[in-house]
Amino acid sequence: MNGRQIILALYMTFIAALSLWPGESAPSLNLWDKLQHFGAYGLMGVLICWALDKRKQRLVALAGAMGFGMLMEAGQGVTGRDASLLDAGANGLGLLCGVIGFWVLMQGINYLNQQRS
Repeated sequence: MNGRQIILALYMTFIAALSLWPGESAPSLNLWDKLQHFGAYGLMGVLICWALDKRKQRLVALAGAMGFGMLMEAGQGVTGRDASLLDAGANGLGLLCGVIGFWVLMQGINYLNQQRS
């Protein structure tokens, strides 16, 4: 496991802890709930693309992250919080947008590098 993958694993552990934090004591950023899910999983999508070099690895990890998001939602019922399909949808949309954002950023960097050559 390289440094980037360790950062990804730590981030996913952080998201799991926040997702499964019991009941009313769950920390909040005082933002719209779906936006929190979207942003957290968007960053996860970026980190997956950044941490893994091969396309197949990224696809498997993204599918796993979708499953992870659904499991976190299901697990909230055990901690006294409400599971939500809308939250799961925001997680998935965030992942997708994070991946697209990473791809656009890398295309821009590659273009600039070619212009300098």
